[in-house]
Amino acid sequence: RQVRVLNLSENRIDGTFPPEMSKLKNLEEVLFAMNEISGTIPAYLDTFTKLKKLSLLDNFFEGTLPDLPHLQKLTHLDFSNNLFSGTIPESWGNMQSLRGLFLSWNDLEGSIPTQIGALTNLRDLRLSGNVFDGTIPDTLEGCVHLKNLY
Repeated sequence: RQVRVLNLSENRIDGTFPPEMSKLKNLEEVLFAMNEISGTIPAYLDTFTKLKKLSLLDNFFEGTLPDLPHLQKLTHLDFSNNLFSGTIPESWGNMQSLRGLFLSWNDLEGSIPTQIGALTNLRDLRLSGNVFDGTIPDTLEGCVHLKNLY
């Protein structure tokens, strides 16, 4: 299966991610922004090792944010405006290619992990509209390309 881009943004798609989607191993972009998709992030998403862009903005996803240790090529991750809860996984600090991390308007809590400072290519970090506590980690100075922090 050679599908590389799956863009179904701005529709009225509901339900959950179908298990059949797990067969699309060559995906580089998964864009499902502005739909009505619910449920949790399926574990098979971490098997899409070629993935560069993942946008699930403005849906009804819930549960905790998944560890995604195999998505090392990811440059853009947008989970904004969903129903996610819990904390940002510390392992996300290993996503060295990440340029944009968008998590605004969820129900995320706890402190911002210090490991985020290891994302040296990060240009855009958006965390507003959650219930984080504590301080902004000093390690963010390691994000030398950071232009926007919301």
